[in-house]
Amino acid sequence: MARFGVVGCGLMGSQFAESARRPGFLHDMTLEGVCDVLPGRAERLGGAVSVPAFSSLDRMIEEARLDAVYIATPDASHRDPLLTCAARGMHAILEKPLATTVEDARAMVDAATAADIVAEVHFGNRWSAPFAAAHEAIQAGDIGDVLSFMSRLNNAIESPTRMLSWAGRTTSAWFLLSHVLDLAQWLSGKSAERVWANGSRRKLAPMGIDTPDYVHTMVRYGDGCDGLFEASWVLPDSMPALVDFKFEVIGTEGALYVDTHDQMVHLASSRRGYRHLKALDYSRDSLQALIDRVVAGDRSRSTLLDGLANTRTLVAIHRSLESGALEDV
Repeated sequence: MARFGVVGCGLMGSQFAESARRPGFLHDMTLEGVCDVLPGRAERLGGAVSVPAFSSLDRMIEEARLDAVYIATPDASHRDPLLTCAARGMHAILEKPLATTVEDARAMVDAATAADIVAEVHFGNRWSAPFAAAHEAIQAGDIGDVLSFMSRLNNAIESPTRMLSWAGRTTSAWFLLSHVLDLAQWLSGKSAERVWANGSRRKLAPMGIDTPDYVHTMVRYGDGCDGLFEASWVLPDSMPALVDFKFEVIGTEGALYVDTHDQMVHLASSRRGYRHLKALDYSRDSLQALIDRVVAGDRSRSTLLDGLANTRTLVAIHRSLESGALEDV
């Protein structure tokens, strides 16, 4: 049984804490504390899930006698908690992206390796049933060699305006394309080599949120495979689901089409209008798989090294957003 703490009590940290405290939802772990540097945030979440609240990660590790930490701080703030965990020999699961600079990502991989800790990046869509099925089909050779990807992972405007207090310090590329780029690499085994990207700041910036409304990017992979990806987070809140996710893979012998927007169950209600109920919930499977690796002491570095590659590609995309030019990964 692993004793977990959460650092970062925003959206993802709260979801993990609530999942951990749900009876029978996750096994072989207990939640022993939550931590956040923002005054009052840890206390609110700790009170909601009935665990102690801390303002210092060091103090939570020591007083709660933890075995592992779930790092759910904002996108650019993963390095320091991971280095603290490594210095204390503490296992860690991190929300994606691994980091928002290549230097930070390398330092985190080096620290986890030197400390010999279990360190996992939560690329949760790998456990989503449609993508797991797509991976199995590609590995079985059903579509031949992958030639191209096309994907859009878009969110309703609720995401940057109400769900993420730190949206102005990240982008839809860091928050959304990190999922898409990981899936492309995981499904195909191909590495990104060159990118081009574009975006706009016409909607969110006038609202005081200094981040692109969308990011469009083309990614060239090592063998000539291409990916065309979109990540917008200004869709209207009237959308029947928060997330609109479509993913297409074309191969030499076939094609795959994934659409997780339509959750198969539609609810028409006078109280809440028309919406899709969440039928494809993979949160338990993705979290449990990572917890199982912590409990088993699995020190393989697959998701950590994939996180480094993911960060490299995203850094190049952001360089291209600024330069308007093709950028090498």
